[in-house]
Amino acid sequence: MDLKSIDVRTQKYISERRNPTVTQVMTGLISLGSVPLNLILLFFIYQLGTFQQFKELLITLILTWTLVHFLKKFYSRERPENQVIDPSFASSFPSGHSATGFASSILLSTFFPGLATVFVLLALTVSFSRIYLGEHFFTDALAGSLLGLFTALIVTIIL
Repeated sequence: MDLKSIDVRTQKYISERRNPTVTQVMTGLISLGSVPLNLILLFFIYQLGTFQQFKELLITLILTWTLVHFLKKFYSRERPENQVIDPSFASSFPSGHSATGFASSILLSTFFPGLATVFVLLALTVSFSRIYLGEHFFTDALAGSLLGLFTALIVTIIL
């Protein structure tokens, strides 16, 4: 079985089981991986954290956004046909929400280790919401999640 058939089968399975209440919750979670929320997060880390934490988060987010946009231009993958919210025509691969969600959650987990489980669960939920809402295929969300994870780890190691 190839990746495309896994993506299509996963998308079909999830879309056939959508529930209005869950759909509403998942739609609300979209902002957790968005650029505006990440800018707010940067502001709070700047105000409440250390300059080193702010620098790590800023560099990680810039690098993540840059890589996501490069890969989207390079792959130019069509999105699933069954999008719940306003259809997007931008490339589907990789999921930017998943990438920034994981990048932020990994860094926040290093800044606040006691909340690591919460941050990672939020990132997983954001990634799943992208699949659930038909915005991305499974491999888009997986690739975005891994991209965010590795970007955050690399920046943490280097800085």
